[in-house]
Amino acid sequence: MPSRFAEDVLSPRYQLRSTSEVKHTGVALTLNHSKLVPGICIFPVEVLEEIILAVLVPKRVFSSIANFSLASYQFRQIAFRNFFKTFCASSIDQWTNLRKVPGVVSWARSLESVSIVVFSQLDNLAAFTNFSSVEIDMSPEGLSTQHTFIKYLFKHLPAGLLHLTLSFLPRVDTALLSRISEKFLNLQTLQLTCTERLVDDCCWDCYEEASTCTVHSPIPDVYVDAEDLSYAFGTALVPLTKLTTLHLGIFLSELDIFQYHLYDCRCITFQTLIGPAVMGTSSFGGPDSCPQCFELFSKNVRATELFASACIARTLPALETISWSSFFAEDNPGDDQDNLTTTAWVLRKDGKVKVRRAPWC
Repeated sequence: MPSRFAEDVLSPRYQLRSTSEVKHTGVALTLNHSKLVPGICIFPVEVLEEIILAVLVPKRVFSSIANFSLASYQFRQIAFRNFFKTFCASSIDQWTNLRKVPGVVSWARSLESVSIVVFSQLDNLAAFTNFSSVEIDMSPEGLSTQHTFIKYLFKHLPAGLLHLTLSFLPRVDTALLSRISEKFLNLQTLQLTCTERLVDDCCWDCYEEASTCTVHSPIPDVYVDAEDLSYAFGTALVPLTKLTTLHLGIFLSELDIFQYHLYDCRCITFQTLIGPAVMGTSSFGGPDSCPQCFELFSKNVRATELFASACIARTLPALETISWSSFFAEDNPGDDQDNLTTTAWVLRKDGKVKVRRAPWC
């Protein structure tokens, strides 16, 4: 298809004559210069849009395109169309103000917001029919409200979503997965996380309290073992035949490991200079920062993560990578120690499925 030109973008006097021709030959474009108005300046709109995107990359703030948008009406439309591709609203006031921008409904291709904001704007949400990507912060929700919010959220989202991210979830279960796979059959990327709720930057008591508000380690209380969990999750996700990237932000280590660390590893013995030894509290941190937990549990947990990854990969024909939250991430290509995640890459060959913590190519 011939490239669009911004003849009317730079200035009204920059116009092609009605007899001008643009011929598309392979990759290059050739113009019949003999039929152009002398002194004309032709600039592809696609190039202008790339410039706008380059300006937005370092810092996505409106001030970065403000001057550009004031140049002309056409420049403003190009700037707005690219700036508002992402509808980002972290408060109700911000949503309301963004919604007042003419054309924002048709420009928006992705949504980034918080559940409490979205819930207050459900009627307005239905107007955004061009969303292909949605990212919702679920931190305001609890174990008793997650189901209700998800039901209304999915009702007002377009079925053609390609990318869905729900972070700070109270839990990840088959009810949620089934609801997703029933509505969004074209999903290519799915990220569901709840382990961020474990606050590990305060104290032992806060850490313990946060652990009671989320189902971060569903084995063995919810699912007997990793095989039971992977079968349940894989079955729920079967309709997602186009899914290539899956991140499930739960720990596959048993809850007993977390409890062991919480109540045993926090207490250490101090030998005083005079008198008997006394009990004290160790330096605060999760199992990921505990040498004793690493030594006792790391090997088995990491094997379990690969096993569960392979099981789920067998039910999703297009899956390329699957990630989990992990207390025992190491210095490997597939591990992210800072974010406590581990990723497995899937290889399908001769009817078999293999996984490993590194790309296969």
